Amino acid sequence: MRISYDARVDALYIKLIPGKSRVVTTTVDSDINLDFDERDRLVGIEVLEASKRLDLPHLFPVEWEGDYGGQKLPSTAEKDAWDKLRSELVRRKQEDIPVETLVKHCKNWVEDVSEDFVIVRRDEGGECKITRDEFENGTEEMLETKRKWAITRALRELASSL
Repeated sequence: MRISYDARVDALYIKLIPGKSRVVTTTVDSDINLDFDERDRLVGIEVLEASKRLDLPHLFPVEWEGDYGGQKLPSTAEKDAWDKLRSELVRRKQEDIPVETLVKHCKNWVEDVSEDFVIVRRDEGGECKITRDEFENGTEEMLETKRKWAITRALRELASSL
């Protein structure tokens, strides 16, 4: 499942089934649309005027799309997500539990955790440092490698599950 939010149009989209398929959209009301694939499976839910209909801070971290002119997640959501993640990563370091990336299921072992960054040792070798700023605001374009992007997404996913 992937949740994305576009602040320019205040729309939230929940993609339930990955991949691209032809969809038929059914309107539930003026602000909610359901997308069904050719096998009549629900593949996505669109919510317009999302900030009025949903408690967005409780959905974060979501994948932001587009340019928001510096708009950021609500500061309490940012702080809570990072603090919960940091506590969990300290525990994983102590118990030697990896963080797995979502796509290739690569394991990343926590080497160091601080107030502002985390360093993980990659399963296939090398280290990767993710800063708090990259975790909270990083986009694929901002992060220098796809591997770093994958690890950041895995950390966001972990934070959202805590």
